[in-house]
Amino acid sequence: MHVLRDELRNRGYPAHMTYGSPIQPGEIVVYPEIVAGNPERAERYVHWLLNYADVPEGGRAFAWESGMGDWPLLTVDIIEQGLWTPFEGPRGGVGYWVGKGTADMSQVPDGAVEVTRSNFLTRVELANFLRTLDYFISFDPFSAINIEAAVSGTPVLILGEHPRWSRDKFEEHDWIRHGVAWSWGELGKAREEAHLAFHDYQHKRRQFTQRIDRFVTLTQEWFA
Repeated sequence: MHVLRDELRNRGYPAHMTYGSPIQPGEIVVYPEIVAGNPERAERYVHWLLNYADVPEGGRAFAWESGMGDWPLLTVDIIEQGLWTPFEGPRGGVGYWVGKGTADMSQVPDGAVEVTRSNFLTRVELANFLRTLDYFISFDPFSAINIEAAVSGTPVLILGEHPRWSRDKFEEHDWIRHGVAWSWGELGKAREEAHLAFHDYQHKRRQFTQRIDRFVTLTQEWFA
C-alpha cells in the first residue's frame, strides 16, 4: 500500500494513507483484501486483492496477480532497486528461510545461517548477506526474499510446497524464470542461469509501471 501511494504521488496524485482519518469528498479509497466491505463508507472505493479474498457483491477490485479472480492486475515493485543488484565478487556460505513454509532441517547443510525477521536489523544488512551467498534455501515458495536473492544473482533452492503456492502456480505467475531450483539436482542449472534473473525482473518492473497506469485510468473512468 505504501508503494502504491508513492507511485501515485510520483504521478501527481495527492495519495495518502488514512489511518482512520476522515475520507474527503471525491477521494477514492483502496482497501486491502483484509478489510471487508466498505467500513469508511466511502462513495468511491475499490479492493486490492493482495491475497485471496471475496469482493463484496457489486464491488470493484484489482488483483495482485493472475489466478486471484477475473480482475485487472495491479502489481507494484516491492524490491528496492538500489539494494538488490547482481553481486560480481566471490560467493560463499548458505542461508535459509522458513517463512510461511515448514523447515526440513535434514536438507539444511551445517553452518547455514537462518534468515529471520529479527536477525538482520536493516535491509542493507540483509542485502549484503544474501547477495554474497553461494546459494539460498527457501522453504516458502512465494516469498519476496526469493526474488531478492535471485535478482542479486544468488541461486535459490526452493524445498517444499505451500498449500496454495505449488511449483506450477509459482511458475504460472512468472515472477522468476531463472536462478531457481526445486530440487538439489536442479541447483547446478540455477547457478548457471542466476545472472539472468536481474534482467527478467527489469522486464517485470516495466509491467508494474503499466499496471499502475492502468489502475489510474480505470479508477478515473469508473468514478468520473
